[in-house]
Amino acid sequence: MSEVIRLGIGEVCASARGAQVVCYGLGSCVGLFLYDLRHRIGGGAHIFLPKFCKSSHLSPTHFAQGAVEVLLHDMCKLGGQARGLRAYLFGGARLFAFSQDVGQRNVAAVQELLQRHKIFLAYKAVGGHLPVSVSFHTGAGSFRFVTPNLNKIISPWPNVS
Repeated sequence: MSEVIRLGIGEVCASARGAQVVCYGLGSCVGLFLYDLRHRIGGGAHIFLPKFCKSSHLSPTHFAQGAVEVLLHDMCKLGGQARGLRAYLFGGARLFAFSQDVGQRNVAAVQELLQRHKIFLAYKAVGGHLPVSVSFHTGAGSFRFVTPNLNKIISPWPNVS
């Protein structure tokens, strides 16, 4: 049985031990997962907001740029190679019609950072109006994600033939 790492809002982790990284109830938050198949290193971040605010009492990993930088750093420390990483993106929903679309801005911020770091976005299940929970097994590179009306499993390279 692999270790289960539950990521709360603003938390980031990387593992080379075949851990199961879980983000529960991603609404407007974004779950970003990176995977290096060659080295079997994976990690995740539970991202709260798109842009850092200096007056905020939150840590930098609550925001897209801080979370991506820490996740990349932690994965490289474990032996991962930035050039071989694949990204998987979940969440970014608009749960309430009357609310600002923070989810869409979160998704856009993360995608911009992935492009800047030249990381291939292999899969995304973003937007909509329902929360999603995601479980990522870093050893196998497989995912399971669940919304109130969907339970899906994906392989490590769903967009590669």
